[in-house]
Amino acid sequence: MLSLLLAVSLAEAKPKKTKAPPPPPQGWHREEGWSGDCYYPIDYATMGEGEKKMARQTALEEMKKQWEGAREDGVTFDANLIDEVDTVLLGRPTNIEAISRGNLEQCIAVRKGGDIGAWQSYLSALPAKLTAGECLQPLTYTLFDYLDIGKTWQRPIGLCKGDKAHIVASAKDRYRTSDAGAWITVEGDGTKATSAEYPCNIEGCMGGMLVGKFVTDSGVETVFPIGTELLFVAPEHGTISFSINDTIWYDNKWFKSATIEDRTSLTIEPG
Repeated sequence: MLSLLLAVSLAEAKPKKTKAPPPPPQGWHREEGWSGDCYYPIDYATMGEGEKKMARQTALEEMKKQWEGAREDGVTFDANLIDEVDTVLLGRPTNIEAISRGNLEQCIAVRKGGDIGAWQSYLSALPAKLTAGECLQPLTYTLFDYLDIGKTWQRPIGLCKGDKAHIVASAKDRYRTSDAGAWITVEGDGTKATSAEYPCNIEGCMGGMLVGKFVTDSGVETVFPIGTELLFVAPEHGTISFSINDTIWYDNKWFKSATIEDRTSLTIEPG
């Protein structure tokens, strides 16, 4: 009798087995009440590097099918936006892991009645977010062009922080900035004082001379004199452009001798 009571007591004390939760879904899955599926990425942490590469590519391809409307589930986004996101992710494949999880959260929110506009906003923000701080236009080439004296800022060129742009303009070609003005070169008119309305009005800037403008990616603008030659070092990622230092451009004229007209050439190359 004592043995029987002890067996019963031990049986009651033994913890009951709990049912293990089902494994998380992988691939396309739909919960009850949803109007469409969502793509669940594989657990990347359990994979080797080779398997991860395959899983990332699969995830991106499946997400794109939905974004493009190929699944016919009420989800479709702008084709240009998809191309932009695709390009950024292909160049940064490790980011696909986090993006596939974030995309799943957006999809689930929509399936539960949320606004699909929030999903599109999430995708729209990705390119800038993933490329923040990167320079996409380093100066690794030499560019030849001609100065246009009839227009303001021209020929924008992307530079990365620390890039050295060696700018050289032909020194003999002449033009004038008014009908009664003197014939000058890119060195400008030393007799013509500049004032606040001129693009370049700091020390060293002269009327009619070749000047540059550098605008950083954050929007900080700097205007500086160039003349016939300058080595410019980019302080931040940004864009450099050129003009002659003038206030009115439509009346500017090149010097012409018989049938030959002067034209200032520009060379921009890595310093």
